Formats: sequence, structure tokens, C-alpha cells
Amino acid sequence: MSGGTCWAAAHSRPPGLPLAHAGRRRASPTHHSRPNLAAARSDGRRHVSAPVPVGVLALLLLAACSDERPLPQALLHEIDAAPRKVVPAPLRSPAPAPATYLGAEYRSPFSLPAPKLKLRVGPPSNVRPNPARKREPLERFALGTLRLAGFVEQGGTLFALVQPPEGGIARVIVGSHLGRNHGRVVRLSGAGLDIVEIVPDGSGAWMERWRHMKPAGDG
Repeated sequence: MSGGTCWAAAHSRPPGLPLAHAGRRRASPTHHSRPNLAAARSDGRRHVSAPVPVGVLALLLLAACSDERPLPQALLHEIDAAPRKVVPAPLRSPAPAPATYLGAEYRSPFSLPAPKLKLRVGPPSNVRPNPARKREPLERFALGTLRLAGFVEQGGTLFALVQPPEGGIARVIVGSHLGRNHGRVVRLSGAGLDIVEIVPDGSGAWMERWRHMKPAGDG
């Protein structure tokens, strides 16, 4: 808006303000007239308007006459040159390498262990029971249940007197069998009986096991 326009707006009559009445006002004999509230017209009617503050008018005039100008270049350069805080990017840890399962060659914890086989070293043994041999009466009992009651010599032969758990006395000489493990008497003396049993060795074969039976009362 140009200066002449602003001057005309400043000196023009604001809307709502009454025009000055030409001529003299007649004074009422009984009532006093109120300024800025009522003005007499030639036709006798009265027109009322409210006063406008001067500060509001000044603000309206300044707003109408102001120009929208951009910021100065110096201020823009100062804003651009202001130091800025650089935020570093977050550090990323390297991804872990995939683990390699090394237990495939071992037994699964959910399966039973395989039975260990005992390997036999050396030539195969010829020890085995004789299935064709006739069983003797004392082979019905476990060797630990038999009791050496004493000795007797008859005709130059020494006999051992063995008592089974059911009672009675049986005569035993060298070569007799007793016990459930194919036990055979290999020596007989006053100190007792030496017996060799044939038992499994755990690898499918047989082995000899020595036992000694003391006379009753010797501890």
C-alpha cells in the first residue's frame, strides 16, 4: 500500500462515526444534550453510535500499511553458520558366527548306552561244562549252603563228610561234583576241600573259578 493511500485512510472518516451537523444545535429547555451519543437531524429522528478507541484504530492502520519482508541475509547466514551438535550413529556389534555342533559322533543323551563287549585276548579256552555228565546229588544245592562236617578214612581212602541244608551226610572224594556251578573236588586234606567251578566269563565263553571249603568249626 502506498503512502498516499495510507494517508487517505488515516484522514478518512471511520465507519460508524456521525457526521458533524451543519448549523447550530438547539438547546432543549428542560434536557441537556449528551456529546458523541445523539445528533439531531433535520427530520427530527435521533441516531446513536458507540465510540471506537484510538489505540484500535492505530493498530488497524499500521497493519494495513506494513509490508511482508523476508529476513535479512546476514541473519540467515548467522543461523546457517551456527555450530550444530553431531550425534554419532549407534555402534553395531558384529553378528556372532554360527556355532558348529561337534557332538554328532557321540551317543545321543536320549538313547541307552550300547553294552560293552569284553574282547578275549589269546587263544580260545577249552574250559566248558560236560553236558553228557550225570549230575550228582550235591549239585542241587548252592556251594555256600553245604557244610563240611568232617573226614573219615576207609580202606586207605579219605572221605569228606558233607552235610546238605536238608540234613543227612554225603561222602565226597577227589573227583566228586557238588554245587550248582559244576564244582569238582580236586584236592582233599584235613585243611578242607579245594573245588574248581566252571562259570561264564561274560564274553560267551567259560572260565575256571577256585573255591575252598573249610571244616565246620574252623571259622
